[in-house]
Amino acid sequence: MDWAKYYVIGSGEGLYFDGYWVGARQVNYNYIGQPRNKRDFEWLDGTHVNDELWIQGYEPNNNKGEIESCVNFLNKDWFYKGKNVKGWLNDRSCDSKHKAMCKIVLENTAGKKSYYVASDEAMCWNSAVNYCKSLKYSVKTELAQIKVW
Repeated sequence: MDWAKYYVIGSGEGLYFDGYWVGARQVNYNYIGQPRNKRDFEWLDGTHVNDELWIQGYEPNNNKGEIESCVNFLNKDWFYKGKNVKGWLNDRSCDSKHKAMCKIVLENTAGKKSYYVASDEAMCWNSAVNYCKSLKYSVKTELAQIKVW
């Protein structure tokens, strides 16, 4: 996931970023609106979010009892300073404001190539999905789905 941190978001010593929306959300709730388990989060294409992508030992957690049904790419280096934690994904309230990380697929005679771009403005998760879809210069544009390291 360092590629996303350095090539999509930017690099630099002490660079701060909160989190970027990615294309995953909760799909299966218990009676109080919480995920039944980590397998209840899916990418927009319907595949499950790999357990190893969550910030290990901390996420997903519905922090402070808040219903956190959407997923962002979290700056774990900032939030968990001094702790060697694995994973990058965090569950957040869908109404929280974060920038969007979009995947853009371009196609030409050589084939398809994917690029990732970030929005300039923070927005809620549904707005992030719509923002990425609104980028009209590609074959396919969507909120990023990060499935492997």
